[in-house]
Amino acid sequence: MRLSVSFCVPLCLLFFTTSALLHIEAAEPRVSLSFGSKRNYATSYVSNFANNEGIGFSSENPRLLAVGYFKNEKNIPLLANTVTDSFMLHVLLENFQLLAYVNFNNRDGGYAVFSKKFQEKGVGKKPYLLLLDGVTNFDDALNAKGVALFSDSSFSNIPAGNTNSPTFYLLLSSSYDEIFQGKVEVVGCFGQVAE
Repeated sequence: MRLSVSFCVPLCLLFFTTSALLHIEAAEPRVSLSFGSKRNYATSYVSNFANNEGIGFSSENPRLLAVGYFKNEKNIPLLANTVTDSFMLHVLLENFQLLAYVNFNNRDGGYAVFSKKFQEKGVGKKPYLLLLDGVTNFDDALNAKGVALFSDSSFSNIPAGNTNSPTFYLLLSSSYDEIFQGKVEVVGCFGQVAE
């Protein structure tokens, strides 16, 4: 009797240990992204996201800010400048590869810094920020009333992810020097307004 009891316990432990090993999956490389507004204390510029009237994005003035890259970057300036109707917006969005997006709900005045994590993709590609007017969910991007597309020459290309802890990636600027659609204005001490 004792022999069968002591023999049964190791078999059960071996079964559970083997079962647990079979369900372990490899972690995906991830990137931790920070993007949005930035204050430059040396120049007093602050990047602030607002509409044509200078009203900052918020719950009452809905917009979406997306970060991504393009499959084919060759004609981005030309393509972005031709977005005048829903068909051309569809063409632009078809080429845009989304990494992360946020809306301006519960934000005030268009100043906001966002943090998101995403699985590694687009490694080595140039990052772009895309503002969509009138939508708060990227699934509704084709219903946007307006679009702004911009980047900055100071941004590094999209990095490879890390499996242990996400690679930190910063896309913050107090001024954006690559405007493909929309405009940037210096407005008093509040700095640049992207539209």
